[in-house]
Amino acid sequence: MNYLPYDDASLFTVMNNRLDDFEHHLLNDEQSIVDTLRKVEGETELRRFISFWLLQNSRGAYTATQEAVVAAEKRTDIRLHPSGIDKYASIELKLDDNRNKWSGTDLKVALVDQLVGRYLNHERCYVGCLLIAMRKVRQWENPETKDRMNLEETVCWLQGVANKIMDERPELYISVKGIDYSKIANE
Repeated sequence: MNYLPYDDASLFTVMNNRLDDFEHHLLNDEQSIVDTLRKVEGETELRRFISFWLLQNSRGAYTATQEAVVAAEKRTDIRLHPSGIDKYASIELKLDDNRNKWSGTDLKVALVDQLVGRYLNHERCYVGCLLIAMRKVRQWENPETKDRMNLEETVCWLQGVANKIMDERPELYISVKGIDYSKIANE
C-alpha cells in the first residue's frame, strides 16, 4: 500500500519519509553505494544521484525533477511533484566535508533566504527541506553562540530556525535533515 499525498501536510510526510528511507538505504543496505558516493565532491552529481533514487523509489506517489526553474529564474535542487495534486515540495541540497564549503551562517542563509525566501514563496510550494549531506567529518560554528556543532547539533539549530519561521507562517512545512555518510554503523 502506498501513501499518496493529498495536501501540503501529507506531501511533507511523504518527502520526509522518503528522505529517511534514502538515508537508511545509504547507511544500512547491503546494496548501498556509499563508498562510491563518498568520492562525489560536487553537489550536481550528488543531486543527480539523490533525485534518481527518489524517483526510483517513489512508489507512484510523485515524480522527481532537479534544477527546475521557479520565480525570477531561481532553481530548486530537487522537486517532488505529487501525482494527485497541483503542488510540489522543494529540497535544497548542501554537500559538505572537511573543505568547509558551508559555514553555519551560510547554511542559515540557505534555509532562510534560499529555501524559504525564494522557493517556498510560490502558491504551489509550501513544503521544503534543507538537506545537508556530509561525506567527511566536520563541524560548524553556530554564528549566534560561537559554539562548535556536529551535524546533528547543526540540524537541530537550523530546525529551530525553521520552527520559528513556521510559527510566523503556518502555511509552511519545513524540515532540516542531515545525512552523515562519512562512516556507517558496521565500519
